[in-house]
Amino acid sequence: MIKRELQIFLIALSYFTRIPIPISIPISYDEDKASHILKYFPLIGILIAASSYFIFYLFHSLIGVTVEISIILSMIFSTVVTGALHEDGLADSIDGFGGGYGDREKILMIMKDSRIGSFGALSLIFSQLLKFYSLQAIVESCYPITLPLLLLAMISAHGLSRLLVFIYVYNHTNCNNEKGKARASKSKAVTNNHHLSDFFIAALISIGVIGIGVGIGIAYINTNTTGMLTSLLLVLILVLTPLYFIIKKFIHKRLAGYTGDTLGAIQQIFELTIYVIFSFMIVGC
Repeated sequence: MIKRELQIFLIALSYFTRIPIPISIPISYDEDKASHILKYFPLIGILIAASSYFIFYLFHSLIGVTVEISIILSMIFSTVVTGALHEDGLADSIDGFGGGYGDREKILMIMKDSRIGSFGALSLIFSQLLKFYSLQAIVESCYPITLPLLLLAMISAHGLSRLLVFIYVYNHTNCNNEKGKARASKSKAVTNNHHLSDFFIAALISIGVIGIGVGIGIAYINTNTTGMLTSLLLVLILVLTPLYFIIKKFIHKRLAGYTGDTLGAIQQIFELTIYVIFSFMIVGC
């Protein structure tokens, strides 16, 4: 059981990141194991968040590099370690929806085009700018107290955004599963045949780690942060819940399903939204 779960986690790690798996660790890949890897998607996001924060802390707090450059280095790290998987999905999705004019087949065709269009390029520029300025606002709002809050923001953004992707996958159909169509899809094996137990594992990991982070924040950062963190959690629920259904309706109306690109776009949208919420809520803490 433990060996199988380790195999699933390593398959997930190799699928969602560019982290090399040592040859000394044999991985037995099959579609059954691949269909379970999304349960570790939030955990991988949390590990990426912690590593990205370490890059920021290393350059800013230990080496003395400016906040701005440290944030950019942290962003570069997270992008490189994932191979820009989700950013690519965002760009392809915006290109497809922007240039497809509501025509389902045209949208899917544009998404599969390896070239990037003006819509996709602009979405990457704006999303990276928004991420940078949100992270900068978090750090500079009440430094140095906000350094632990920056870690909490990163873990929440990476973990919750990936959990919401899993929720979306669990409740919708992959466009590549249509009868009579044989579109090759990297996401097809991964997004098929999910079990409720996988969702509970993913949710437990995400909410558990974030809950521990909030508890540590309340206990050790500052007694005045209790009300702020409570308000922050409430705002996250009030914003992310309707946003999920808006995205769901938008994509379903145009595609009646999802693709790997739209899942990447969903992850990026939620990650950015969480950063923006954090940047607003902790100002003046």
